[in-house]
Amino acid sequence: MTAPDWNPIRLTFEVTEDDGGPPGEHEVTITSVDRDQHGIRVRYDIVPPLAASGVGPWGEVQDDLGNRYGDRGGAYGLDRERNVTDGVLTLVSPVPNAGRLHVRIAWDDLDDIWASPAYELRIDLSDSPDGPERTG
Repeated sequence: MTAPDWNPIRLTFEVTEDDGGPPGEHEVTITSVDRDQHGIRVRYDIVPPLAASGVGPWGEVQDDLGNRYGDRGGAYGLDRERNVTDGVLTLVSPVPNAGRLHVRIAWDDLDDIWASPAYELRIDLSDSPDGPERTG
């Protein structure tokens, strides 16, 4: 059995808000944002690492066309040295004409992620092959 091709495209992003991380004295760093045929993956590190059991983050996305999307789930765990939690949250792929995403990520159970403290990213899709068509 052969593995499918996986050719992620690195996307440009900006962290615009860094509230609403995991409970306790943890620092979250968004390390990369990639896009592939399955969705958009937001990779992050947490220091000090999370306990072995717990709840990972959840996210919601709004594109520049007004569409909203949920996440597809994610995974996290300790790095080899057991001093950082490495994680990834997979977001649903936006519609083809979207050019920018506004992403909110939270670890708490919130009634409204858009009105509560959360990690917020702006992701530029213009360099992505599936991003908006350019004219001129």
